[in-house]
Amino acid sequence: MSSLVQSPPSRFRFPRLLSWLTYRPTLSSEQLILWASLFFAIFCNGPFWRQAMESNPGNTVFAFSLFLLLLSGNALLLGVILLWRPLVKPLLGIVFLTTAFAVYFMNHYGVYLDTDMVRNVLATDQKESRELLTFDTGLIVSVSLYALLPILVLWRIRLRPRSWKRGLLMRSGFILLMIIITLSSALLSFQSLSALLRNHREVRYLVTPANYLVSLAQALKTNSSHRVAEKLPLGTDAVATVRSADSKPRLLVLVVGETVRAQNWGLNGYARQTTPQLADRNDVINFSDVKACGTNTEVSLPCMFSLFGRHNYDAKKIRTHQSLLHVLEHAGITTLWRENQSGCKGVCEGLPTQKFSGNAHPQLCNGTRCFDEILIDDLMDQARAVPGDRVIVLHQLGNHGPNYFERYPLAFQRFTPTCNTGNLGNCERETIVNAYDNAVLYTDPL
Repeated sequence: MSSLVQSPPSRFRFPRLLSWLTYRPTLSSEQLILWASLFFAIFCNGPFWRQAMESNPGNTVFAFSLFLLLLSGNALLLGVILLWRPLVKPLLGIVFLTTAFAVYFMNHYGVYLDTDMVRNVLATDQKESRELLTFDTGLIVSVSLYALLPILVLWRIRLRPRSWKRGLLMRSGFILLMIIITLSSALLSFQSLSALLRNHREVRYLVTPANYLVSLAQALKTNSSHRVAEKLPLGTDAVATVRSADSKPRLLVLVVGETVRAQNWGLNGYARQTTPQLADRNDVINFSDVKACGTNTEVSLPCMFSLFGRHNYDAKKIRTHQSLLHVLEHAGITTLWRENQSGCKGVCEGLPTQKFSGNAHPQLCNGTRCFDEILIDDLMDQARAVPGDRVIVLHQLGNHGPNYFERYPLAFQRFTPTCNTGNLGNCERETIVNAYDNAVLYTDPL
């Protein structure tokens, strides 16, 4: 009888679990790209979905056409990029990792990954990168969900081998199919889609990963086309006004601020007086209606010192020609660029420049960054260092985020409480504004 007694079934079958762990599916490159594009469309485009559907709430046909557009558009782009089979998995792993960071910064800071933003990222120095890469819970979760898990799955997948002729045929058919789906999905909700792109053109810079991949290609293309051995000369015939031999040399100090909003500027009627020292002077002229060429240093700074300016903005001409400072040098007026940010972006190329390290001054620097007061340290000695008329530019760190609380000494913390972290998502808006306004207040004397 004992031989007829059966043992109870096991709730945990080790061999079955082991088979799952050792399971390695085999896919073609096109199938892998399609699965990756599906993942991107569903999980990595929250900002795009939120903004796009605000214009057509409850429109299921429009939502379906957008989904097909995201799926086929990203698959088409990846199908063109990931052509060589041995590099499909490594490059796709890099795309997963980059997308994880892109999703975090788009959600966290509300950025649009257009060409100028990507160019600005490429020009970002290590100090800025360290401040932005605060490994908080949000970033860790983003990297884990959008990079580590997909890369783990990617590592287990095997690509189906095939001849190069068959691979070329299959890839051509795949790209053609994605083009057909892209066009068909656009026609499915043509009126709604055209209205969205007409009224919210910036929404296309939220489509991930197509946004940063296309913008990266454009940025690298323009950077290579703008890179010349020597900037084209401007104003070589410029001459300074003739003055008497006993005249005193003239000194012009030009302070270039950084990321200061007009709405937080005390002289513009802001509710808080963030510029009290300027307000106490009677010889101050405040231009309240001024617009920069762009929202980042990489674009706005070269434009500011360019002959072409904002109304005739031409990035290629600006970056390949000399700046106003070069014209001054041609006229015999010496210049000096004092830098407390991430560089002059070509404005001072080939001209005298002073860049301060994080340990330039024990009281004004913390080993990584320096307060903007470092720009006026020994300023008069620098002004007298060269005889004759002189122009000195002070390029501030100013209100460069996200670490606004590190842009001013404790003595200037007038508006409280403040956000004392670079992870702005963990702070109330009021505390962020307080820290920002304190930074404006600190640079007022400069």
